Amino acid sequence: MSNWITDEANNNNDREQREEYEKRLVQQSNYWGSLLRQVEADVNVINQHGYWQKKLAGFPLRFGPDILGEGFYQISKSGYPAVLVGFKNTSEGIKIVRRFTENPLSREFRDEVLKLAVSGNNIVFITRDNQSLVVPEDVSQYILKAVIESLKITKSAD
Repeated sequence: MSNWITDEANNNNDREQREEYEKRLVQQSNYWGSLLRQVEADVNVINQHGYWQKKLAGFPLRFGPDILGEGFYQISKSGYPAVLVGFKNTSEGIKIVRRFTENPLSREFRDEVLKLAVSGNNIVFITRDNQSLVVPEDVSQYILKAVIESLKITKSAD
């Protein structure tokens, strides 16, 4: 009997079992719901944080479904510089769009899709730079990075 045939069968069986495990893990994870809760919680912390409140100058960040109804959720910061970050769950992964008004950060942050992956027992998303983000904390931080960077260059209200 040829060992290579058995090796090929074993390798294929291992791959199929791993794929099935990853598929079940993704289906049972509720990663999207946990991400939405984390982003909302993080936005609330920013709005209530003493330092960031000075930067927000009475105009708290807004979070919720996109008013255009395209399935996006969005975080928006008014004032100067303004920023809007939208994100939605797609078959490709999490699509992130960033819109800036009078904001020099527009050159640094581009639209992208975070690719869904499994790492051990964790659901992760992979950035275009191959950075692995664990759901929900790392992904929320990544989504909110453009907002925080915009707040950093906003003049504080006196």
